[in-house]
Amino acid sequence: MKTILIIFLACIALNCSKQPVSPQPQKIDERLYFPMAVGNKWEYIQDFGSEWLISKIAGNSKMTQTVQITRESDEQFLFEEINYIGNLGAIGTQHIYELKNDMLMQAASGGGIQNLPMKPFDRKPILLKFPLRIDSSWEYEDDKDNIHHLKLDRCYDTISVLSKHFQNVIEVSDSVQDSKIEYKYYAYNVGLIKIEVKFIDPQTIRNVEQFRSHYPTSTQEFSRSVTFQLKSYDLKEQPNRVN
Repeated sequence: MKTILIIFLACIALNCSKQPVSPQPQKIDERLYFPMAVGNKWEYIQDFGSEWLISKIAGNSKMTQTVQITRESDEQFLFEEINYIGNLGAIGTQHIYELKNDMLMQAASGGGIQNLPMKPFDRKPILLKFPLRIDSSWEYEDDKDNIHHLKLDRCYDTISVLSKHFQNVIEVSDSVQDSKIEYKYYAYNVGLIKIEVKFIDPQTIRNVEQFRSHYPTSTQEFSRSVTFQLKSYDLKEQPNRVN
């Protein structure tokens, strides 16, 4: 009964029923759409597709990724990732995320194939903005001068990923003009459960608005795509904090 009540309150807070947003205070901690606690661990499967160069080099189009939070300091959390990609073996990356000023941001990144040192972002990517509201939007410019347009598109009662069912899921789109669009799915009290990346063919789609009008009825405009799905997770016990 307690779980059902939490899910019900979460959907009210996110305006899942498309009713006007309630002026009442938040009844849940929306930060639990991206739960950050030392020891939290997720495992993902990523499918690049056979046409990607990395798939040809690795001899496998699928990658397994494990992500674990190993350290926390001043509301900054270190995420350690290990990616297993066919013949390439294990590749480690590190990311620092932070919760500040009602925003979830990526503060720094390092590692990867080139084993780069951890480097702070001059302009931090903004993944989520609180409070979460359907149709809310924001943008940021990254360190490569790309402008990202993000929007909280919708809330789902249930989504299935790799035969597992997740309740109370939000969908956030991240569009980069004439480049790509990502759809990220976050489940309450679980975190990121799925990413769909569509790379846009600039010869057929000139801007994000044209892209939105084409998707999903016409798929031939996409030259390549990537799917990223949650296989398993293990979260440390933490209270459902109320704002």
